[in-house]
Amino acid sequence: MIQNLSKNMKDSELAAIWKRIDWEDTKKKLARLQKDIALAAIHRRAREVKLAQTRLINSIEARISAVKHVSERTHAPGIDGILWHTNAERLRAALSLNPDKYKAQPMKMFLLKIPGQKERYIQIPTVFDRAMQILYAFALDPVAESTGDKKSFAARSGRSLNDLHVYLMRALNPHQDYGAPVYVIKTDVKMCYATISHDWLRKNIPINTYVLDQFLNAGHLFQGEFFPSDDDNGIPIGASISPILANMALDGAQKAVHVGLHGKDTQIDYTDGYLLRYADDMIITARSYQSARKIIEILDEFLKDRGMKLSADKTKLIELEFGGFDFLGRYYRCHSNWVESTPSEEAVARFEKDLKEFIGTYQGGQRKLIETLNRKLLGWAAYHKITDATSAFRRIDTLVTALLLEHCIMLYPQTHQQTLIDKFFYIPSTGERTYALLNKPSIRIVQLYHHITLTQHPAIPLKMNPYIDEYYFEERDKDREFRNMVGKYQKVWARQNERCYYCGKPILTGEKKELVSINPEVPFSLKNAAYIHTNCSYGKIEFITSEYDLLSRFDLYSFLEKMIEGKPPEINVKNKYYPLALYFQKRDENLISLTLGEIEEILGHKLCKSAFTATSFWSKERVCSCWRRCGYRIRGLDLKKRTVSFVRIEGQKKGETIELPAFLYEHMPKNACVEITNFLDYIKKRYGL
Repeated sequence: MIQNLSKNMKDSELAAIWKRIDWEDTKKKLARLQKDIALAAIHRRAREVKLAQTRLINSIEARISAVKHVSERTHAPGIDGILWHTNAERLRAALSLNPDKYKAQPMKMFLLKIPGQKERYIQIPTVFDRAMQILYAFALDPVAESTGDKKSFAARSGRSLNDLHVYLMRALNPHQDYGAPVYVIKTDVKMCYATISHDWLRKNIPINTYVLDQFLNAGHLFQGEFFPSDDDNGIPIGASISPILANMALDGAQKAVHVGLHGKDTQIDYTDGYLLRYADDMIITARSYQSARKIIEILDEFLKDRGMKLSADKTKLIELEFGGFDFLGRYYRCHSNWVESTPSEEAVARFEKDLKEFIGTYQGGQRKLIETLNRKLLGWAAYHKITDATSAFRRIDTLVTALLLEHCIMLYPQTHQQTLIDKFFYIPSTGERTYALLNKPSIRIVQLYHHITLTQHPAIPLKMNPYIDEYYFEERDKDREFRNMVGKYQKVWARQNERCYYCGKPILTGEKKELVSINPEVPFSLKNAAYIHTNCSYGKIEFITSEYDLLSRFDLYSFLEKMIEGKPPEINVKNKYYPLALYFQKRDENLISLTLGEIEEILGHKLCKSAFTATSFWSKERVCSCWRRCGYRIRGLDLKKRTVSFVRIEGQKKGETIELPAFLYEHMPKNACVEITNFLDYIKKRYGL
């Protein structure tokens, strides 16, 4: 429909076409194009990468997606003052994204001042230039994800500072194979964006060099005066493609450090030169002072070729035996047998200053004060709840209470302090007074110490690629929505007033929870679902109204009679992959090779689409348990040839892992079956049964 469009069409026609675009289909087509680029990049096939990128750049799906991406986000206009408000303007802009005739306009620069932070100069491109940058980012990011450093976490799909935190804690762990590191180097790149070499980018970034030059040399306007770009160095701070370019310029630092320290052919001590990076902020571990000094020299040499250098002022060498270090708002300290992480003193002090300014100058209604302050508190706590933040949460709670009391005294200077406390501060079940809305104490300030549960962050596996292992990232996003009660789960959460459906008590942030059916007689759906504490599910009670109901669900006597007679009970197993488990139970070969078609014949139904496209499908618990419990593991998986080979695990006999009777899987929760199996395995090993 949109392949043969013309910019000369009427606005009404273009607007009608834009409205009829199937965005789900467009997203899938763009994802397929990006997957082709990623696969070619992983196998270092430069020619295939270039051809796949060209197909993407020329596709109408990528162009309309780039325009949609720009128009849906709130941005200030560039120097031309243009923003796309109508669908006709958006579609006409997508049709105009032609790289052959592209000429970038200068960016608008302004000075950004944030209290408590250093001043920054931000450059704003026009919306058309921004769309062109997004279009080329679509083509470049799959390459960056496929070839970049595994332990780089900024501007990466599906990665975050929390992932970096987990891997940093592992790097400092004294119980790892090589022991704990002795030194940590904390550093960053001096004026990273302003010093990246244009010559290096042209030679090493796999996109159209003409378009790249347009991005790099657009210049900017500041206070009405035009300033041309430096011809040799620097990338614009506000450009959408700049984070990808900066990441690619710094990729390879880990390899350079390991080769420089250990050589190409020697065994690598991964504790010595383990590099973690968030944008240009780096942490590197070292086994000795000599190694630490050498690592700094290697990094300086590595960056020199790219036009950059380490910041001398911010490069610090920390001996872990005598102290810890701050990194990105968290404090890390190594002890003899464990690693400690807490919110840094600077981060806590900065947040306290923000709270004092906000509450001290607030002029508005009480309800809005509570809602705004809760957003601030929960946002800050969400970042730090994966550390040992107990003391910091206590400190913030105490400060907020004191500041709100001062605020009340300022508003009512003639009223006695105890009267104000009794009027505005409610005593919840925790026993500690908290500021609450008059006549409606359920709307009150959140207490971090009582409301936030400290949790462990499930780190992303470093090998996962968002453009290839899309199934894993889809499942991760669904799990995130479920845990954070956002997206489609938000209505369920709001309907319950944030309380457990079973016990009626609040479900605290970070507590383990699950969904259950409100009415078991009705098929499960979000309309028929409710959140409960995971602990509450263990005490679940079913009410049986008659003897007939009991026997119809499960006849225990009949089952025992069949067991005594040696007859297997009739079962109806819910796991649709159960026939595959039966197949492996009957096999004794050391090596089994199956095509995906043969697996479908064994199952009696078609495999889902992700089985043919995502390697992560074959590591799902309910799938891989079919062969694991029978003593097999996957030896090789070739999705192009659609074959899977299995090999028997050495030393493990068939049936070594205890398999529960299949009827239990039909009548008991999945978690309960897993816990019973693990317990029986433990008993078997403990007593040699």
